[in-house]
Amino acid sequence: MDLCIYSHKTHSFFSCGSREDRVSFLVEWAESQGTVKRQYIGLGKQHVGVMQFDTTNRFLAAGDESLVTFWDMDNKFILHTTNAYGGLSASPCVRFSKDGILLAVTTIDNGVKILANPEGQRLVKSSENHLEALRLASASAAKASNVNAASTSSAGTITNIGFPDRSNQDNQCTSDVRGKITDEFEFPIMWRPKEITETSQLRSLRLPDSLLPVKVVRLMYTHSGSGVLALAYNAIHKLWRWHKNEQNPTPNATADIAPQIWQPPSGILMTNDIKDANTDDTIPSFALSKNNSYVLSASGGKISLFNLPNFNTMTSFKAPPPASTCLAFYPPDKNIVAIGISDCSILMYNVQHNSLCVWNTVSWKKVTSKFQKLPSKRTNNSQAETRVHFNPDKTHFMVVHETQIAIYDPAKLDSCMQWVPRQASGSIADAVYSCDGQSIFVCVEDGSVSILQANPLKLKCRINCAAYMPSKLNAIRVSPKAIAAHPSDPNQLAIGLSDSGVYVLEPLKADKQWGGDPSAESSAGPSINPDPNHT
Repeated sequence: MDLCIYSHKTHSFFSCGSREDRVSFLVEWAESQGTVKRQYIGLGKQHVGVMQFDTTNRFLAAGDESLVTFWDMDNKFILHTTNAYGGLSASPCVRFSKDGILLAVTTIDNGVKILANPEGQRLVKSSENHLEALRLASASAAKASNVNAASTSSAGTITNIGFPDRSNQDNQCTSDVRGKITDEFEFPIMWRPKEITETSQLRSLRLPDSLLPVKVVRLMYTHSGSGVLALAYNAIHKLWRWHKNEQNPTPNATADIAPQIWQPPSGILMTNDIKDANTDDTIPSFALSKNNSYVLSASGGKISLFNLPNFNTMTSFKAPPPASTCLAFYPPDKNIVAIGISDCSILMYNVQHNSLCVWNTVSWKKVTSKFQKLPSKRTNNSQAETRVHFNPDKTHFMVVHETQIAIYDPAKLDSCMQWVPRQASGSIADAVYSCDGQSIFVCVEDGSVSILQANPLKLKCRINCAAYMPSKLNAIRVSPKAIAAHPSDPNQLAIGLSDSGVYVLEPLKADKQWGGDPSAESSAGPSINPDPNHT
């Protein structure tokens, strides 16, 4: 006999059972086609009865061989397994609470163990305090009524609820059934990232803008941290500056104080040359020198070198085709820049001497090479960009593709970790390391911002678009297109939107950071996995 469950939240249909050899199976069905969509791996032989399982949010839990096994619904491989400190029945029944923070599991002695994740543990602690207060009040009332107060001492937090032996069920009154008091709540089921869904849960600021509303395609902070620079689809740059005052003596970019959009006295706009550009096949890019003096930028046409303080164009060169796709200043020398070209060549440009050297990657001697593998059920878009970012200590680099975030060892090109957003969220628009390299900020097509722990690669916080974006923008499907990390504050980020808006986001001062530490608070979940908190 099979057990079937339909998840209304995810509109998914699951069933489990046993084959002729008694090996259990758990599958997800393609609802419209009536075929198996996914079979979950890791189950053993079922010697007694039918395996029990349950669902919550985007997780599955199954009782099998005196264990509780967890899966992410979108991943056939096991997420986590536990024996819940022992004592489980051979085929334990498992049931999640409605909010998914508690899990009840049957035991071999006809009892129930309650497992909890960190949020569930906090709920239980609060309940324990309430129950202890009731016990003390009961004891006080009993004493006042000359009733033996010791009779109330068995009251407490019931975490392992005993049930009567079924063989004696007819002869035993249910009022005689007592709860067994244990400490099973200490076991965390799984890491639950923080969900930020309301404006009261973070600090956000939309930067003032009087220029033509055109979507932002690239975004960065100045190296001093006192400004934000954006490049729009129409090739115009915008610069915001935070000025020094009593509230902001540093000065520093912050969501608490609005900056001013910078306009030099000449009134000119810092605009890329695009008269020879193919705007339908353009990959805009820009780079800022370490002293915040020069901006190297291109929007599919000529490459321009600007003086940032006055927006003057110092020089323009390298008319397409082929067009530039990536620009970077050489860290030890602000006068040297690298220019990636669409024909697989790299130009080294010396700003001071106005000279070019050409390096062709095809003729280089390769140490090793790798093709990036697409996640299952994700189609390849030939127009999708692939960007690379080194972490601050240069020990790993991150590859950003619309389908995934992947971390690589630069020496071997081994993929160490991978993160895939839930399919309902859409494609990844952009991603960047935090300044300390401990986090990765990812903006996704549905308007959300995911904040990942960098190592191991796990989601620790998700910011819903409703938390920073007015509902009227959400209604017309405004989405993030670019993201930037503050150069000295590891918890501040900026996002550029398709409606030209730029937002600065920070956690509440009381929170200090985006979510907790998945590794410290829960051992559940592998390092290489899809988003472990689908909702």
